[in-house]
Amino acid sequence: MKKAFILLFLIISFYTRVSAQNDATTLINEGVALHDAGNFSAAVKKYDEALTLEPGNFLAMYEKSFSLMEMENYKEAEPLLKKILKGCKDDGLRMNTYVNYGNLLDYQKKQKKSIEMYREGLKEYPNSYQLYFNMGITESGRGEREFALENFLNAIKRNPLHASSHNAVARLLMNSNRVAAIMSFFTFLMIEPEGIRAQQNLGSLQQLFMKGISRGENGNTVIGINSDMLSPTQKNRSKFDEDFRSADLMLSLLGASVDGVADSLKLKTSADKMSYQMQMLVNVLDESKNNGPISSIYLPFLKELKEKSWMQAACYFIMKDAQQKEINDWLVKNQDNVVKMLEWFEGYRWSVN
Repeated sequence: MKKAFILLFLIISFYTRVSAQNDATTLINEGVALHDAGNFSAAVKKYDEALTLEPGNFLAMYEKSFSLMEMENYKEAEPLLKKILKGCKDDGLRMNTYVNYGNLLDYQKKQKKSIEMYREGLKEYPNSYQLYFNMGITESGRGEREFALENFLNAIKRNPLHASSHNAVARLLMNSNRVAAIMSFFTFLMIEPEGIRAQQNLGSLQQLFMKGISRGENGNTVIGINSDMLSPTQKNRSKFDEDFRSADLMLSLLGASVDGVADSLKLKTSADKMSYQMQMLVNVLDESKNNGPISSIYLPFLKELKEKSWMQAACYFIMKDAQQKEINDWLVKNQDNVVKMLEWFEGYRWSVN
């Protein structure tokens, strides 16, 4: 009789624990839905209910800290993050906690401590592109351009299809190195061709192609060439300021003449013109034999895109959100070709050594 009672007690205890876990999971899911809807305070209440049922639920702690951060309640969020890092063994949750903790410190203008937190996380998770990317964001905010670029590139090496890292590289370089920025913007648009960021970055990409080109009073084309393009040496260059002077000069000359040669080359649309410009850019870059950190990531990709004869399809694809009838008509007519190009892109093996 005593054994039967003990067995019954154990069974009841087991099912009680399972029931509490299931109820806590349901409450967490409800909290996540409320958070995604922007109702952060209601989400926090759901996470508190889950923690009442299961006080050691690290996922509930994490989600609660996330909602508290959105409410700028950093004082209550930080102890939760500390508790997760102290006791949680789940790698995914720990890694995301390092990211959120670093962000929390950054939001409080504690950038130095924020960077230390990202570095602490990288000791455990050296292949986390999220930690590298977020550390780059903090460093960029501190004006540490070189460190930021290095970490954005580190993020790309670990996840070449992380659009935000390509966007960050392009934004950092667009005013100082247009060739590098063009390669970064183009790659971003291959990954994220639609949405607000895509529209903004397509505009920036097109402006970079036409940088320094204007019309004179008599209607003639005027090319403004930066003296740095012509100087044999450039002082205070970093390893990220690769020597793209030949390609930069070529882009200026090409931008001024592309409209004039459009008919002879059958460049009917803005996508056709960009395809022509990109192919000429790849040719010049390939001849220059650059092997710096920017070139080593982007040039092999663009070179193979050209060699596989996918450049035209790629340029139309990245302009799909441009609201241009001739672009949309071409994409519909050449749908099979675009699908094949995207299949190649998805299977492309990036050079990230």
